[in-house]
Amino acid sequence: MPAKTFAEKISLKNQAATAKIPAAFILTVDKGKTPSQDTFYKFYVRAQETHWPAEILADTDHNAQWSNPNGLVKMLEANAR
Repeated sequence: MPAKTFAEKISLKNQAATAKIPAAFILTVDKGKTPSQDTFYKFYVRAQETHWPAEILADTDHNAQWSNPNGLVKMLEANAR
């Protein structure tokens, strides 16, 4: 992923409309690590502060669709209701 993804600011033209777009955050945590040790933990915290649904999927890697597909599906199904 390009570094500018994290550093370059964006300008939202219609903030009222963008606020209505559903959003959620899933933090994937490698086996043997705690959530706070994960590189993306700060984004998980920011998602919580923004009142997004934020979940932790442990014992997996960043490609949960391959490393923990069953856990990912259960999490997505539980949040789709």
